[in-house]
Amino acid sequence: MEPAAARAYVSGLTFGIAAAALASPGIPLDDVRRHYSTVGGINEQCYAAFRDRGGVAALEEAMDAVLERVRATPTESTLDGGAP
Repeated sequence: MEPAAARAYVSGLTFGIAAAALASPGIPLDDVRRHYSTVGGINEQCYAAFRDRGGVAALEEAMDAVLERVRATPTESTLDGGAP
């Protein structure tokens, strides 16, 4: 696949899912992903490859590490004696 076509596909997919997730905060992210994945379609194939190659686990681990870092980092307000 040409790099420009791959970029357009990935950009469109991630933008669409992100917009849907932001618009529907009460819907679990996995449900949003399934909604954008036609059975037997390209999005489903892409997700399966991502999942099967450890992508989901790697992303969860990365997000947990970021959350831990954010929680451990003092905010500006705590540095100057203010409330967090």
